[in-house]
Amino acid sequence: MHIFNIKKIFTNIHDLSFKTIIILLILLDLALSIFITLFIYEPNTDYRLYLFFIIFIPSVSMIIATSFIIKFIIDAFHKKEGSHLKLLIIVIMTIITLLPSIIISSISTYIIKYNLDLFLNNKIYNSLSYFVNSSNNDIIEKQNSMVNYLKRFNSNFFNNLYRRIDFDNISNNVNTIEFLKENDFENLVILSNSYYGSSTVLFNTQNFLPIDINYKIKATNITFANSEYNGLFYINAIIPLRETNNYIIWSKPMTSNFIEIRNNSLESFRLYNSINMFTNEFSAILKILYILILGISVFFSILLGIFLSRIITKPIGLILSATESIMNFNFDINMKLVVVHDLRNLINRFNLMARSLKYHRDREKRAARLETWREATLKVAHEIKNPLMPIILNAELIKLKLKNNMTDEEIDKLRNSINIIIKNSNTISNLTKSFSEYSFSVKLSDNDYSINDIINEVVDSFKGLETIEFFLSLSSYDHFMRVDREKLIIAFRNLIKNSIEALENSVNKYIYISSYHELINNNIVYTISITDTGLGIEEKNLAKIFEPYYTSKDNGTGIGLATVEKIIVEHNGTIEVHSIPNEGTTFLIHF
Repeated sequence: MHIFNIKKIFTNIHDLSFKTIIILLILLDLALSIFITLFIYEPNTDYRLYLFFIIFIPSVSMIIATSFIIKFIIDAFHKKEGSHLKLLIIVIMTIITLLPSIIISSISTYIIKYNLDLFLNNKIYNSLSYFVNSSNNDIIEKQNSMVNYLKRFNSNFFNNLYRRIDFDNISNNVNTIEFLKENDFENLVILSNSYYGSSTVLFNTQNFLPIDINYKIKATNITFANSEYNGLFYINAIIPLRETNNYIIWSKPMTSNFIEIRNNSLESFRLYNSINMFTNEFSAILKILYILILGISVFFSILLGIFLSRIITKPIGLILSATESIMNFNFDINMKLVVVHDLRNLINRFNLMARSLKYHRDREKRAARLETWREATLKVAHEIKNPLMPIILNAELIKLKLKNNMTDEEIDKLRNSINIIIKNSNTISNLTKSFSEYSFSVKLSDNDYSINDIINEVVDSFKGLETIEFFLSLSSYDHFMRVDREKLIIAFRNLIKNSIEALENSVNKYIYISSYHELINNNIVYTISITDTGLGIEEKNLAKIFEPYYTSKDNGTGIGLATVEKIIVEHNGTIEVHSIPNEGTTFLIHF
């Protein structure tokens, strides 16, 4: 124990010193990065913060990565558990990450620079400018054509049109709509500014409006507004009327692919200008970016290597520790690990193996103990039975042949003594019977029996008790198995008898008996539950109640529950007990 504590102390000191060294190196790197940023590099103060991060982050990454590699090399030299595997994984992860980073960075740098050189020339710039200007010219030409078309109509045309339209009943305007369509006014809307800050449509030749009117329109002359609606680009002429706050919007669409061509031209032109702005600094940025990516990639490869190594070495360490526990006959192992499914499955199976070993060890110990008690009780019962029978017979004979000349007082005293002999002899006889029941071996039948039928038979034998109320709820799916029917009846009878004795001083005298199927450790088991509302059992006594000759009752033999456990175990079943003091006790039997 002292050696283990000393080893643990040295391990903590080692871990603490390693963390301290890393922190000191990071602080030193921080100071150097600030010094370089403030006092050495001064071409442009706006870039100082970026330069600081470019210097500090990769260098810190390399410091941490190198420190971990050195630590694992030292651990491997001292043959620390799992250190060789950790070092191997980290080296492999570093190489796997480092080589692709170098190759990809070099290739990408070359490709980017080569394509930029092809992209940044006057021909491409002139072509992009041409497309952008062409789209702008198309809009201007469209607006001019709409203005020229409007000049064909006098100034009162739209005002008279406004007066002719029946706004109350739009269906009366069929002729007006046809007239407008014939004069190329297919998309024409009459609207009025509302009081609340948006516009209200009074008349519409189509079922859509390509321009947003959720605001008050303010115009004294014909103005134009561009908009996109349903995949088309619209030129909208806003024409004010004499009527206050009333306007006409006349919309004409551009070609179907105008939006795509214009957006692509603008985006290409913007991208070209953006690239052209930092072309002169691009080479330096690529080199700095290369160093940054390389440092960070190494850092994260180290972290990933540590993570993967811990995933693998942690379950190995747990299994080694658990194996040592099993070697010391400690089977109380419950390792928990949330990692890869296969490793988690390995840990779970090891836990199951430990529990199985513990179960079989306990079962063998119980079987050996029961066999020892069986032999002892069989011998004790035999030794008691031989002298007991003559005592009882002679006591009965004396009782029958009392002399008539004896006084009544002498006869009463003699009879009283004889009754005491007979009573105590019967007590010893019952104890011998209990010993015999405990020492009998279970002989399973060749046929399957219904467990529900056996329970019903036992419960019916207690139905004559008026002070106790039974509640029986058995599973509709019965359980059939090979049993020693008489011994199983004894087991159930002893349990119910035990519950009845526990109800002696209870106000509510109820016994609940049920059976059901349930899933335990991926196995379907048939469970019988017997619950009473008695005084319960203290927690400290629960582990002892199945031990032979242990009893908390004044007149108990301590054989009843031990016999029950023996019968259940020899039927390949298990029994467990749960109890709450002053509330009741539940016995659970699993087959």
